[in-house]
Amino acid sequence: MTTLGRQNEIAPDAADRVAQVKSLLVTTGADRDVVRAAIHALSDDELMPFGLGAFRMNIMSLFSDDWSRQHVLQVARDATISYMWTGWEYHNHYLPKLGPEADTPQIDDMPFGRIRQLLGDGRGLVLASFHLGHFRYMLSDIAHAGIECWVPLATSGFNDYASAREANPDAAFWCHLHTVNAELQGKSTALARALARGGCVLSTIDGNTGIDGPRGNVRRATVRLLGTDVRVKDGLIRMAARFGAPILPLIAYSEGDRRRCRVGDLINPDGPLAGDVADRFVREALQQAYAFFADALTDFAAEWCGASQFHQWRVPCHSEPQPMEDVAQQLARHLESGGRLFVNVSRIVELSRGEEIVWTDVKTQRCYRMPAAMKALVERLSPDRDGVDRAWLDDQVEPARSRMWDLVCQLGARNAICGRES
Repeated sequence: MTTLGRQNEIAPDAADRVAQVKSLLVTTGADRDVVRAAIHALSDDELMPFGLGAFRMNIMSLFSDDWSRQHVLQVARDATISYMWTGWEYHNHYLPKLGPEADTPQIDDMPFGRIRQLLGDGRGLVLASFHLGHFRYMLSDIAHAGIECWVPLATSGFNDYASAREANPDAAFWCHLHTVNAELQGKSTALARALARGGCVLSTIDGNTGIDGPRGNVRRATVRLLGTDVRVKDGLIRMAARFGAPILPLIAYSEGDRRRCRVGDLINPDGPLAGDVADRFVREALQQAYAFFADALTDFAAEWCGASQFHQWRVPCHSEPQPMEDVAQQLARHLESGGRLFVNVSRIVELSRGEEIVWTDVKTQRCYRMPAAMKALVERLSPDRDGVDRAWLDDQVEPARSRMWDLVCQLGARNAICGRES
């Protein structure tokens, strides 16, 4: 069932390819074309160790009702490759080559003039970006343009830039770039001071972390993203309200071989806010920023690097199971009429390892660990197999048949399987 996301045992030659890519991804100075070709050559099974299963689960959770299964699988593959490639290209190819002179912009259409104009008002500026496309190049382009910029980062990202600075301390953009570890107590005061002085803060705000990590509830609010509730940090937006700093959403995406910038509508508090007025602004500003992100996702989901972590801040849908008696009757009638049963590919992704079979409902995030004795049934339910019909089920001997039927009814009650006409 590899097309659902199953991570089977990797063949020896495939294991060599995976090992080669893992080695290349931590290598500075490797040939750019070699790295890119090696990543793109990986099969879907070989991409599983790099997070393809999580990309499938999270992209499916947003788009399975609108996109075909095959399109979801392709976008998830592309997003996994984008995540691997853009991270390596920036940290292991671009940053090490920078010198003491400011580099030319790497992203077309960056709004440097507008950023300077907004900063000229003296109220500071929040640039709200997202983990999509070439968000890293925004940071270096702004710094190379001579604009002082403060950037809150998770510990892993903060350490990546610390290592890059240690390896290449003479790069020009360090003169204007100030990284802040958002997961350390008290470090957010550096962002507040920057805004209070009229400075610029750039943050990837989707699911951004804080002192309580990516799953904590401190300074977190609920907004809608493509019909789904998501829990996101609002601390930086509250700072913007407090200091009256406008918020400019922007993303950097690919257009062929070019990197381009899309800029959203300015979200402007028109001055410092407090109390209920500030609370209302924060709610509306967050929703407006995530509406911009939703449009970007619809157009560029294949570059959504942050998809691998989306389950950490998405609110699972609540779904009560249907009554088992009703489900059993419905399924029995379907089979009697010549129909077949298959896994519901709009809801279920398989995140198995080795012999353990695990289905995950992308809507509810509920997991189903299948008994090893049910392997034949699970494989038969695959969308790439013939499905379960009455004849196949009746060929199973007791008590295996009764156990299979019980499992089918349990899965049906949770909308994990669906019927299809013969």
